[in-house]
Amino acid sequence: MMDDTNPFAPTAALPHTENPAEPPAAEDTQPLPADATISPAVEKFKSCRWRATPDVGEFCTHRDVLPFAGKEGVRPEIWSVGHRNIQSATLNPATGELWEVEHGTRGGDEINIARKGKDYGWPTIAYGIEYQGGPITGGIQQQEGMEQPRYYWDPVIAPSGMVFYTGKMFPAWRDSLFIGGLGSLNLVRVTLKGEQVTGEERLLQDLQPLRERIRDVRQGPDGALYLLTDGPKGRLLKLVAKGGA
Repeated sequence: MMDDTNPFAPTAALPHTENPAEPPAAEDTQPLPADATISPAVEKFKSCRWRATPDVGEFCTHRDVLPFAGKEGVRPEIWSVGHRNIQSATLNPATGELWEVEHGTRGGDEINIARKGKDYGWPTIAYGIEYQGGPITGGIQQQEGMEQPRYYWDPVIAPSGMVFYTGKMFPAWRDSLFIGGLGSLNLVRVTLKGEQVTGEERLLQDLQPLRERIRDVRQGPDGALYLLTDGPKGRLLKLVAKGGA
């Protein structure tokens, strides 16, 4: 049974199967609602609750806990609104909540926790300006009824993939949030105390032979961090502890 207050909890994941092509057992799946709409997992301004199955791909599920289900003129799969340009999302292993990172405009890249029925402000409020230099939201950065980001960057990093680190290879980094920087050309480590960002560290500032756009970051089963760089000669990099393999 899914917790209504935390529908992104790991219990919502598909059951493990030894054969990736083998569909999960019938009792472990939920039937596709007759009026469900198959569409991209994240639409402009929206964050949706999705689940994948081998036969139908991605569809929105758990309509009974979706905040806008049954409301006239609103698509029922919408979970939260006011998102500008989500680049990646990951579950916080401590809480099961969905954290996501967004491209801002000229300034104002954001980290948010996507919560049920919340409005994250775009295009009414923002910490950035128009790309050519003018105000994009009338200079409004806060408004009642709209969420503030957990953290924002100005100047931007142009975030990409992200992951919470839970491995053993880097004990001092446990529970940190790692985010690739397409614009900043580095790996950003964000330190946390609960939901609050307490600091950040820029890694791979001296990447050789040249600094590169970091497209994605993942934690391997060995506790190493694996990075994809973005470019004509993009690379797969493995970040290990000093003296490691």
